Amino acid sequence: IALWERYEILKVLDIPIIWQLDGRPMSGDLSPITGKDTVKLFQNIGSHLPPGLIQLAGGTNERTHEFLDENNYPDGIAFGSCARKIMQPFIEFANNNNKRLFEYPEQMSLAIRKAQDLIRPWKVS
Repeated sequence: IALWERYEILKVLDIPIIWQLDGRPMSGDLSPITGKDTVKLFQNIGSHLPPGLIQLAGGTNERTHEFLDENNYPDGIAFGSCARKIMQPFIEFANNNNKRLFEYPEQMSLAIRKAQDLIRPWKVS
């Protein structure tokens, strides 16, 4: 009910709406299975949401796509803790040397490849 009330308020602004479904607070839990809770929430309430795009978050990771029905994908996904875990070592390396990551082309290239690996299953051909 609360989401529909918000929708009624926002629809007059004529802006795209993105509903973010947080399946599970991460609190540092990066287990591959955490995405299952997010997908379950999406499957249970996704079709009952007001009009707008749906983004999965909270527990999403490199395995979340495995729990989805290929005919019912969300419009987006937020990787939060999972992405930070992958990128943090590269960023810390640069920061420890008082530089930015792009000033280390090899490290930057590796970081980009790691990020691409994370999103590859979500890309639609």
